[in-house]
Amino acid sequence: MFGENITTLNISVEEGIVVASIDSAMRCYNESGLMRETVFNQNITLGSGPFRFSDTRNKLTAFGCDTTAAMTDRNESFASACGSLCSENRPPSMNITGDSCSGIGCCQTPLPKSLSSLIIILSTVNNHTQFWQFNQCDYAFLADESFNISELQQSLVLEPRQKMKSNITIEWVAKEETCEAGKNSSDYACGREARCVYSKNVQGYRCLCKEGFRGNPYLPEGCEDVNECEEPENYPCEGTCKNTLGNYTCSCPLGMRGDGKVGCQGYRILTIAAGNILLQRRATAIAQLTSCDCNHAMGGEVRVGGVTGAAIFVVIIGVLAFIGFKQKKKERNFFENGGMILKNQRVTIFSEAELAKATKNYDNSQFLGEGAYGFVYKGVLPDKTQVAVKKSKEVDKNQINQEFQREIGIVSQINHKNIVKLLGLCLETKVPILVYEFISNENNSLNQVLGFEVSDDDAEMEEIEEVAELAKRCLSSSVKRPSMQEVAEELIRLKRLNYNFSAQQNNEETAKLLVRDEAFI
Repeated sequence: MFGENITTLNISVEEGIVVASIDSAMRCYNESGLMRETVFNQNITLGSGPFRFSDTRNKLTAFGCDTTAAMTDRNESFASACGSLCSENRPPSMNITGDSCSGIGCCQTPLPKSLSSLIIILSTVNNHTQFWQFNQCDYAFLADESFNISELQQSLVLEPRQKMKSNITIEWVAKEETCEAGKNSSDYACGREARCVYSKNVQGYRCLCKEGFRGNPYLPEGCEDVNECEEPENYPCEGTCKNTLGNYTCSCPLGMRGDGKVGCQGYRILTIAAGNILLQRRATAIAQLTSCDCNHAMGGEVRVGGVTGAAIFVVIIGVLAFIGFKQKKKERNFFENGGMILKNQRVTIFSEAELAKATKNYDNSQFLGEGAYGFVYKGVLPDKTQVAVKKSKEVDKNQINQEFQREIGIVSQINHKNIVKLLGLCLETKVPILVYEFISNENNSLNQVLGFEVSDDDAEMEEIEEVAELAKRCLSSSVKRPSMQEVAEELIRLKRLNYNFSAQQNNEETAKLLVRDEAFI
């Protein structure tokens, strides 16, 4: 692929890499100094294609004493080097501690980005005059993350002047352009269910299958859905596994709760049943052992005990089934109310149990008022924050959902000191429970300003009075408080009146100007 001096070992489509083998640069010495016939300086080029040496997986590595390894590219656009020294009368292998190259017996230096050619040159300062007897050769090579110093040391002990090879990692891309440019071109390389990834090192993009898919991302239909349920070692599930497109769901067994992917809590009904059957079998065995005439009464007691155990078992089954049903119902409500989307938004999701505790199980002492579709209760969260909890009435679900959605849409778009803020929701009920900040009547600044006159214009003052009256009705704790839908409709009506009045006023002013212009003519 790259030439005779580079041997390709492996190509990874998923990682966008090629693992190849190259010869190491080397120089050997004897008592006379450098053995010139052994000198080999490495010179590698990857050609003009979209290939680059990996700057994160490769390092220039030098091994020896009195050794300097330098590198550059064919254009000499950069230069880098590292030096390796040793203590006297000790070979490199005895100077190296552990598996790292720190400059004693071995050194390493990283590669720059976007490197497509490489020249490696070895040199020495003192011509190995003090080290040639126990360090006959120096080596310099690119080493990827698979490089092991210990293996190199053992190999050189057995054969001091051997030629060496090393594995390198080469990165490649589909095309040397950005993802945005590629997606807008007619020859975009990524297929369906594949995502585009830009490489700063190669300065181009490559393709990867999306999470939950596997295959060749460069084929039109190359990324296929992974059936996670068939690979439990990679995708754990403690309950019932169901494959979905690009993902999977895992429901906890009946009687248990939680996320089946992480861990379920509670007791399996089958486990309880098995335990009960075991107890009944033991009771039967005891009855058989006590089969003498004098123990008929005891046998009757055992049979009664068995019946009692069966009754307890049925009760336990019923209780666990009821708990499981309620949990499933909460989960279904959570999904139907948009929980999977809202849990990733900047809004607090409360559980039904949290709000019941905060409002003392919606006790009458916490009651604040009611609207057309919901009751409002005062609540206190664990951090002592006071809140107002709005719970829907038991009427038509679709009608309530529309009202609550309208309320969420209006309140979430308003940020004003006199408008209560929506703090969070509970999605485990049929209709979401809304949680607002609590504002007491003593601190209600809106009530204090609704009676002031703010305009001398009769039309504007009339509109302001109507808005103020509407606001007072909203603040009232009586049953005549308007619903959010009624508030929205009233504000739209006032807006139309204001628009019509402005249009009429503009028409009158235009007519006066036209009459004035005619008189002037």
